Amino acid sequence: MFKVPMPSAPQLDALDRSPSSEIVLSDLYNLIFTDHISLELQQIQTPETLTGGYISLKELGVMNEFQWVVFCSSHLAGGIGNGGVWDGLLGNQPQLVADSVPLLKLLKLESIADRFNEVLAPVLTLQAAAKQSLQKFETFDIEQYWEDLQAAEDQINEENVELLEQDFLGQYGSSEPTIKSAIEEAAVSFAFSDGS
Repeated sequence: MFKVPMPSAPQLDALDRSPSSEIVLSDLYNLIFTDHISLELQQIQTPETLTGGYISLKELGVMNEFQWVVFCSSHLAGGIGNGGVWDGLLGNQPQLVADSVPLLKLLKLESIADRFNEVLAPVLTLQAAAKQSLQKFETFDIEQYWEDLQAAEDQINEENVELLEQDFLGQYGSSEPTIKSAIEEAAVSFAFSDGS
């Protein structure tokens, strides 16, 4: 497996940090993940990434923690921001569900992590059980996993998803902080304090 190259310190230092956190995070993402690397990472569907998320790639040395935070924060914010929980997260990158709670806790967004844990509990429970089974038995039935994942998604409370999506994006035209902006701000803060 390949290793995502790290931008140089001068490249990171040259990044304009004055725009909104959303733009800075996007610029950081584009600096680290070329289109080719981004696409390749998103298409990885090994048993380890499906059950354990992209954090498994961090554990394999494909990405470091800084890259993992930028990658997952961008996809979590952009995925739910553009397609909601059903399409943007569960439909497009269900493996990112496994990353969501550890990521949010690392970014010191504990109350948001608790919300994700509560809303996505059926999927998180399935992923944890499948990961444990994979580690114990070293076998993985991908077709069965997709069936089980669909059944887990069917157990998610739609009303809780709607409330999470409302808090994620906020009211149109409002300047109130949103979950999306909190993730973007925390990720940028992490990247420039711990990551560079």
